[in-house]
Amino acid sequence: MIYDEFMPIFDYGSTKHFLSGGVLAHIEVKSNLTSEELVKSLEITKSIKNLNRDLDVTASLGNAPKTIFSCLFAYEGISKEKFKKKI
Repeated sequence: MIYDEFMPIFDYGSTKHFLSGGVLAHIEVKSNLTSEELVKSLEITKSIKNLNRDLDVTASLGNAPKTIFSCLFAYEGISKEKFKKKI
């Protein structure tokens, strides 16, 4: 996660919680992308894209984009055909 350093981060136990207005980008990296991992990653990306960005972040970000950039990198994985079917 790439996050605005001027926005607060909330720690609850071993989990960090971020305000959606401070999230600049979400990047997932997989060493081996299986069909199950692809489905899970696409669900995560969809949930991130649906986050509410109504928070006024103009003080630190200027004109923040309405959606959060999200991407997935994998070193190895399923075939192109399986990938196309899952998407």
